[in-house]
Amino acid sequence: MINREAEVIGVSDHLAQELPMLLDLGRRGRLDLSKIVTRRIPLDTAAINAALDNQDQFGEGVRAVIQP
Repeated sequence: MINREAEVIGVSDHLAQELPMLLDLGRRGRLDLSKIVTRRIPLDTAAINAALDNQDQFGEGVRAVIQP
């Protein structure tokens, strides 16, 4: 995550001590996230705000990833 200048801001379904292991699995390609990521959001203020508003209303895209 550091080499790619990415940051995990929040996660609600794992304990903090689990994150290093999960990040390592993802880095090594041993964790397939393609089936659980429901939406990819561009790094754009309006798009991010719309996605957060949608989640506040329990809309689509429960597991979203913000990408540059």
